[in-house]
Amino acid sequence: PEFRAEVVERAKTEVWESWVERAGPEGAAAFELVQQRIAALGY
Repeated sequence: PEFRAEVVERAKTEVWESWVERAGPEGAAAFELVQQRIAALGY
């Protein structure tokens, strides 16, 4: 569990945050929607 949590956190900070910044407000909203749907599926 610790390794997975570390990978998820690093992906968020090193990949997704920069993508959301470049995508602007609409991209951020789309990202949030996708993130919520993935979480609802249990991932």
